Amino acid sequence: MARYFSTTPGTSYTMKVKIKNTHQVNVSVRRRDPNNWANFQQVSGLVKSASSGYVELTFTFTAEAGWEYFLHVQNNINTGTAVTYYADDIRVYYTGTVTETLCTDDNSYRFGYNGMAKIDEVYGDASTYDFGARIYDPRIGRWLAMDPLANQFPWQSPYVGFDNSPIGLNDPTGTESENPNENDPPEKKSINVAFFPKTLKDHNGAIPTMYENASKDGGKELIVKQVGNLKDMANELKKLSAQYNIVNVFIVGHGSEKGSAQIGDEWYNKTTLDDNKSLLKTIGTSLNQNGVFSKIIMLNCHVGKTDFISKFADLTSTVVLGSQSWNFSSGAFTGSRLFGVDWNTSYEKRPDPIDKSGTWSVAIPKGKLPLLINNVITIPAITINSNGSLGLSQQKDFERIKNIRNKMKQNPTLKFSE
Repeated sequence: MARYFSTTPGTSYTMKVKIKNTHQVNVSVRRRDPNNWANFQQVSGLVKSASSGYVELTFTFTAEAGWEYFLHVQNNINTGTAVTYYADDIRVYYTGTVTETLCTDDNSYRFGYNGMAKIDEVYGDASTYDFGARIYDPRIGRWLAMDPLANQFPWQSPYVGFDNSPIGLNDPTGTESENPNENDPPEKKSINVAFFPKTLKDHNGAIPTMYENASKDGGKELIVKQVGNLKDMANELKKLSAQYNIVNVFIVGHGSEKGSAQIGDEWYNKTTLDDNKSLLKTIGTSLNQNGVFSKIIMLNCHVGKTDFISKFADLTSTVVLGSQSWNFSSGAFTGSRLFGVDWNTSYEKRPDPIDKSGTWSVAIPKGKLPLLINNVITIPAITINSNGSLGLSQQKDFERIKNIRNKMKQNPTLKFSE
């Protein structure tokens, strides 16, 4: 270790040093010719410190012209043994007054902004930092000397610090600002994805209507995919997650009150979900990345009234939403209501789904919220906007469905389309 200090020729100085070390070290005051750095001399004689504990050492000397003076600490063990020492208090005195403090014993950390050494003893506490090429004053956000590379940056003052962006940029040497994050990958865009069967034709035209509505966004925020089965869906999500943060995933297909749902062109139940655990895990891995709260919205009728979505949520580790009744298909991806009553039945034949019209379920993966007694929560029906974002149905929509339900209860044989 070498610590330089300023002197005046012909003046006598006393240097006091507190040092603690693990092995013996040599401590001395030396001087060097500033015009010939290879020419340096020991001034005060060799002093050996003790092998443990704090030792206070005192050096007295008279400065001569033409020399730079410094304190020197060196390991005097030649066996290659590692030596640890702490120079906690180094002060230079002249006629009883401290003229320079090279290190104090207040145990303060000497490094600060951008990891650079503070030089409090010259300019005051936490007021300047030594960056090597220049000294930086954080109080005014300026260097205290001109930029040595000023000719490369003619558009700004040579005293400007960090291109006037001290939070986002750093300057390791005091010569040129740099962006520590410039090599980071660009932030991913957030998108929504809707999965449809490859075969769009169905018995009531619900799926083609949803497909037409979803395609109107043009892929700007809602990407539309047609898949044959769960494996296709998992592969598509894996590829998309490399480019995007996926927020909402929509599965469009038919559903059954017996606890099964159409994904792509194939049907799945709790048993077949267990048979495809690895695929569902892949789906979950593709979601909920980079702090994004992903959701799977199943636009399959009746899945919300069964434990199908609970199983789906557990196996994907993702929140899953589903309707407890029919879905009003023409409202999907338009921002309008997404629920209704069937036009081909009566309350007498299907009381339960009619009673549950306008009601959805949210399945939360087990363990995500430990205080929940039941991981399936009932909520009012949602709406889906053209870009795949979710919204809340309006109160007037719930009033409408309530009126239709009451009419069907009063006349149990009535077939009513909402």
